[in-house]
Amino acid sequence: MNIFCLSAFLSMGVLDCVTFQPSHPIILQENTRAEIKCEHDDDSLNVMLWYQRRPQSNTLSLIGYSYFGSDPNYEEGFKDQFELTMESQLKGALVRRKAEANDSGEYFCAGSTQ
Repeated sequence: MNIFCLSAFLSMGVLDCVTFQPSHPIILQENTRAEIKCEHDDDSLNVMLWYQRRPQSNTLSLIGYSYFGSDPNYEEGFKDQFELTMESQLKGALVRRKAEANDSGEYFCAGSTQ
């Protein structure tokens, strides 16, 4: 049985007046559902972006982004792996329906006005 860790950290992007709620690491078994939530306190941020950083890497890869009220936009290679949700301009989530060992890494949420 493979067990691995998804660490979720929240980032505020370019705005320094926004408070994001921290998320804690998630430890999962393979083929289980993973949901990393993002919540902040600035309702002027109508875009939520998600990034991934693999272990041993300093590079962030954009998974995708969502405008509140619209379908999410995914970067190549991520659409079949992840689902982006936005409950409101203040709350969203990154979902992996069947997590795999190669999903291990750090995931970052950011907000933007455009």
